[in-house]
Amino acid sequence: MISDILLFMLRVLHTICFYFLLVISFIIGTSLASIISIFSRSPQKVFQTTAQLWAKFLAPFSGVKVTVSGLENLPHDQPVILAANHQGAADILLVLAYLPVKFRFAIKKELFGIPIFGWYLKKAGYFPVDRAMILSAYKIVDSIVELIKLGDSV
Repeated sequence: MISDILLFMLRVLHTICFYFLLVISFIIGTSLASIISIFSRSPQKVFQTTAQLWAKFLAPFSGVKVTVSGLENLPHDQPVILAANHQGAADILLVLAYLPVKFRFAIKKELFGIPIFGWYLKKAGYFPVDRAMILSAYKIVDSIVELIKLGDSV
């Protein structure tokens, strides 16, 4: 019983430390991306690269065991459409951390309303999805087609 309580307390402490690290590293990464993007020809790529570096930094601290296979099947010379079976917030971090492809996310539009975070999403070139409007799906497909034509993965 005592070991169960101790294990629970350690998990809670780990979660608190992880979220603290997440927030602090997001603030530092966003600040650096903002400064570097001023001098860049492609500010979106700066924000996308920073997001991947942030995820690679955080992933080992998440406590999630990850096994990656099949990366050799990803083409590196052409854009791709990636589809993840999105089960929770950890998926986003892990996809960013472990897929060696720069890509743009389709993200629910409500997240674009979060101060600083929503701004970052726009700067990285991610695009909003309005899940309440069926016609939004057609617009998303059009957006994806345009991004693929430009050579971006989604």
